[in-house]
Amino acid sequence: MRFNTLSLPVHYFVWHYGGAFRDIFRIETNIMWFLYNFFSLSILFKTFFSPWRRLSENKNEDAFWQRIIINTIMRLVGFLARLVTVISGLFIILIAFIVSVAFYVIWFLLPAIVVVLLIGGAVSLTL
Repeated sequence: MRFNTLSLPVHYFVWHYGGAFRDIFRIETNIMWFLYNFFSLSILFKTFFSPWRRLSENKNEDAFWQRIIINTIMRLVGFLARLVTVISGLFIILIAFIVSVAFYVIWFLLPAIVVVLLIGGAVSLTL
């Protein structure tokens, strides 16, 4: 196969604005999927008001109010733990989305930045 150095910039731009954008989008989709599943957001939303842990309870009638109070406290603890995890997960996903948008903008402008820097370097050498 013969390599033509004059066609290199054309092939680079086709890859940079074509195949690379598809690959970057696929990678970003995988990262978002991973973060969503890492924090188990769907499970946390389904079990938002479930108790945190089950404690062993006495089944006699004297402990009725004790069971009610312990179950209520455990549901409150479970709600707060899940709420903190959900907020943390959504915050991390938001940061990942902002970083991916910034990456897309930088990737889009990168060839122009390289050209401007090369021209600026050539001009500064002539001064």
